[in-house]
Amino acid sequence: MIIRLGVKLSALASPNRFISLITRLAVIGITLGVATLLTVIAVMRGFENEIRHSLVSDFDHLHVYSMFEHYPKALYDEINHIEGVKSVTGYQQTYGLIKTIGDFVPVMLIAFEESNKSIEGVIDGSIYLSGHHQLEYESGDIISIITPNKNASVQHTNLQYVSDLSSFDIKARGVMTAVVSQKTYQGMTGSSQLSGLTVALHDLYASVGVKSYLKNVYGGMYQSFDWRDKFQPFFSALRIQQTLMVFILSMITLVAMFGLVSGLVMLSSERREDIALLKTMGASRSDILKIFLVQGAIICGIGVMCGVLLAVMLCYFAQDIAGLIELLVGSPLIDERVYGTSTLPTDLDVMLILWVGLMTMTVGLIACSYPARQAAKIQPAEVLRYG
Repeated sequence: MIIRLGVKLSALASPNRFISLITRLAVIGITLGVATLLTVIAVMRGFENEIRHSLVSDFDHLHVYSMFEHYPKALYDEINHIEGVKSVTGYQQTYGLIKTIGDFVPVMLIAFEESNKSIEGVIDGSIYLSGHHQLEYESGDIISIITPNKNASVQHTNLQYVSDLSSFDIKARGVMTAVVSQKTYQGMTGSSQLSGLTVALHDLYASVGVKSYLKNVYGGMYQSFDWRDKFQPFFSALRIQQTLMVFILSMITLVAMFGLVSGLVMLSSERREDIALLKTMGASRSDILKIFLVQGAIICGIGVMCGVLLAVMLCYFAQDIAGLIELLVGSPLIDERVYGTSTLPTDLDVMLILWVGLMTMTVGLIACSYPARQAAKIQPAEVLRYG
């Protein structure tokens, strides 16, 4: 059967240079379409990962709140045993004002449980301002903070600024974030009650499993809030942008498919007599259909493989290409303040390659089905009578 199919394919090989040119152009178009699609998706995914890591800190992974403000030790142990969980830490949180010369600056005040060994360096009477802020302090400066007290009054506290504390990861979001010790926090607010639990994860997407576990086991007793709930509008906008970009770039491959269809249609018209002869020799309609589908699959396969190789090379040398463009333009191509990185990140994995390759092959086979059916409909009697 393989030898027979090979003879039929050889019989349909066209010496027409124009048809050969259309076939080559179709291969080039599929190659460029696949390479462009893979490269752009890889770069967009790379930027999304960089932005996610620059926005989402360990503190933002997942928060757990209790309706009754009760956080037993057993709950810590249960969450710690869930797959993907790195640590569980209780924290206290309130808002206050930092007093400056003639002005007040809002600040979010956080204190972690002293039993948490991963939070080190926060000593009593000191304060650490996390992330970028508009205030310029030197280590040892005294900061005056006004906070609400549980007795419906305000508390004025002077704390010593610490500038070299980096054992935890909290990123400020719209309001300045400060960290103090639990003892200092209780002295400022008069409260020892935890505000909630922060769950650090090895994988950001493991938050789904933790949320499902708490919902199934405890119902509405504990509410969970993860990074996706906090940044959902932003990342949804990125996904919409990525989807639209994929749709637009897919048009390159679609245009190449038109060239592929045109070439196969012209080939079937040119080789009508050969197709009729094959049918008189015993070839069925399904055999002719398979011949053209195999030809289309071979053309698409060559284009996909070349496109994947080109995309891998572009992703591998992405930073070098970006550096060359920056040299030619004379200005930085990527703003670190916007994207969280000054390099050109890429995220090209096997699943993405398989997804794009399978999609391209599927579209190619669907496109080849029309000329294949047209060739299969050729009647040997009519062709040989008027040929």
